[in-house]
Amino acid sequence: MMDEHAGRGWGPRLRDERGVIIGFVVKTLVIFAILGVVAFDAGQVVVDQIKAGDVAQTAAQAAADTYYSTKNADRAKQAAIAAAAEQDPTAVVKSIQILANGTAVATVERPATTLVVQRVSFLKHFGEQTATDQAIHVP
Repeated sequence: MMDEHAGRGWGPRLRDERGVIIGFVVKTLVIFAILGVVAFDAGQVVVDQIKAGDVAQTAAQAAADTYYSTKNADRAKQAAIAAAAEQDPTAVVKSIQILANGTAVATVERPATTLVVQRVSFLKHFGEQTATDQAIHVP
């Protein structure tokens, strides 16, 4: 008889707590989803900064090599733009400078492929990654 009464007592209590448990699970899932999006965007910003740096290095090296062989700054700049476009079509060469000693300095801008950063006004500056690199022709 005692077991029968004990069983009846647990049923209503469990039913009452289901809403609390479901609410907790939903809130936890929402928090993890938000953290996942933040982690993804932060990772993409870092990866895209590295990619921008790689493109800047490629552009600078192409400019330095072309300038070494032609001594023509315009050709060197065109070679840098072509090399950057070949490596990454989304990157834009913002500037190419040829210094007196033949060193080329390239600045490249590349959009970050993020989910949220591009759409939030105060974070938009993270959506464009800029990198500058320099190179000199090494025979």
